[in-house]
Formats: sequence, structure tokens, C-alpha cells
Amino acid sequence: MVKDFGVAEISFLIISKELRFVKKNLRFFLIFFGNDRFEVICLEIWKKSVLFYLGGCTYVAMELCWRGRSHGSMFVAGGLCFLLMGHLGKIQPKLPLLPRALAGAGIITMVELATGLLVNRSYSVWDYRSVPGNYLGQICPVYTCLWIPVALMAMVIYDALDRRISGAVCR
Repeated sequence: MVKDFGVAEISFLIISKELRFVKKNLRFFLIFFGNDRFEVICLEIWKKSVLFYLGGCTYVAMELCWRGRSHGSMFVAGGLCFLLMGHLGKIQPKLPLLPRALAGAGIITMVELATGLLVNRSYSVWDYRSVPGNYLGQICPVYTCLWIPVALMAMVIYDALDRRISGAVCR
């Protein structure tokens, strides 16, 4: 009798076969880092990927609610902002809320500037040239101030998700 494999079963077989290949051929890493250390690195990459994805989706959703449209680069910018603000909470955990929110707004503004200089040269994604105090039409003080409460909420959500994901992985 021939067993009919479903797509999920075939995917699992391919993945498990490739994992065996990776483990067999990456013995150097397993010896150098140790089995536990290699597993920790893989789980940390997975956790950061999930947090990046959630941050990117949230940023795009906020833009869709605010402007009615978004751009693919905003997904990357949002994921990067979320990870950077979460990292700020790790390196400065005792920082009071207001300076932490201001730093988060600065992170978002600088990521938005970098994204704008890379992908928004023609001002087709956004255009702040008519807003007072703008810098190269890419960032402006008005939106920097609006990022303060957003940054504070993002940091609180990042901390909760980070603890939840870490707890789920450790079980």
C-alpha cells in the first residue's frame, strides 16, 4: 500500500532531511558554540524575526489608518524601529519613561529619514516639504512629536511580546 503524503507532510520531510544535512555539515559550529549555544542563537534569530514582522505589520497598519496607503519600505522601517526601540529598553532598562519615549521618537524619525533618503527621493511615498521645519521633505517636527506616544506604546508592547515569546520558547 502506497501512502499518499500531504503537502505539510512532504514539507516536514524535506525540512527534517535538510536539518539533518545542516547538523551533519555544521559540526564546526556545534563544536565551537556547543549544541546549546547554537540552539540559543537559532531561537534568538527566530524571536527577532517574529518581532520584526510584528513591528513591520503594525507600522503599515498605522499608515493605512492614517493616510489610507502605505509602501513596502514602511514594513522594513517599522520592523527596524520596533527592534531598535526594544533594544533601547534592554541597554537602558532604568531610563525614565519620558526620556525613553523621546529616544524612541528619535529612533523612528531617524529610521524614517534614512528610509526616505533611500526610497523616497521623488517624494512618491510621502512628502513633508510643505510642513514647517521639515528636513529635505523627509522628516518634520510635527510627526516627531506624534511619534512620542507611539514609541512609548511600542516599547511597552515590545517588552511584553519579548517576555511572552521567550517564555513560550523555553517551555
